[in-house]
Amino acid sequence: MNNSGDSSDGKTVSLFEVSCIAVKVPPFWRENPAIWFSQLESQFITSAIMKDSTKYHTETEILSQVSDIITSPPNSDMYKTVKERLVNIVSDSEERRLKKLLQDVELGDKCPSMLLHHMQDLAGNCVGDELLLPLWLQRLSKQTQAILTTSSDDLNILSVMAEKIADVTSGIEICSNNVKTKVPETPIGYPKTPIILIMAIFQICKLKYVNFH
Repeated sequence: MNNSGDSSDGKTVSLFEVSCIAVKVPPFWRENPAIWFSQLESQFITSAIMKDSTKYHTETEILSQVSDIITSPPNSDMYKTVKERLVNIVSDSEERRLKKLLQDVELGDKCPSMLLHHMQDLAGNCVGDELLLPLWLQRLSKQTQAILTTSSDDLNILSVMAEKIADVTSGIEICSNNVKTKVPETPIGYPKTPIILIMAIFQICKLKYVNFH
């Protein structure tokens, strides 16, 4: 048997075929093709695939987007050519990403931290934290905004705080839907701070105390 893995009778599977079988191509991620290629290239490393031609011949459904390259491949850098073309075709332009960031992004069923990560992906290097913060806050609940706007912490800490607030508020809403009790009126002369805010602030104070220690 030679180094390529082929036997004289042709029955032994070649190393090229073994490598192709070993690669598990992840489903193509249109929202972030650069990350998809990073995952694919991790598979190449795991399978010890280094040859440009082997990478180029990896089968994936997205290749129909670059049929001109597939039918007439370049003499060198075939995989790199396909990768760059696909990223350029599928990736949103900077203008489209900013439009999504400003107009189209909503909290929906996302948790606050997931929303922030999504907005950070859209912002890329174009929008700093000082501009991203108000865009993120205005998509959160009024209770969350009321608490976080008074904080000077960075975005990562604020996202954790927002999660705590969401946990508290959702718990109170569930209880209020299941148990109908009359909430005592606030005594005259005291500020009418909603109990939901008081409990959320208490949770944040606990979080900061734990982080500080």
